[in-house]
Amino acid sequence: MSEILAKKVTAICFEFVDEGNHFVVCTSHGFRLHESISCKLKVSTDNIPGGLRFCQPYLNSNIFFIVGSGQNQDYPSNKLCLWDDIKQMVVADI
Repeated sequence: MSEILAKKVTAICFEFVDEGNHFVVCTSHGFRLHESISCKLKVSTDNIPGGLRFCQPYLNSNIFFIVGSGQNQDYPSNKLCLWDDIKQMVVADI
């Protein structure tokens, strides 16, 4: 069994984005972006310890606005971060 399947993943929030063309699911380990019509997975990450409370893609780029769940001090619930999906890391925060 892979490491991903061994993790217990909980959905924290769900939101339609991009005028309903996509939806984002914030999980206890990261996020998933899917096409709304086909449910096809477009982008995902599971390496955000503690999970997310908010995730919003920036236009059609590889950048996502994220807010942590507060379960991990690196991703608190009072800090807005810019996640670069290509680099798989936070590239800026406020």
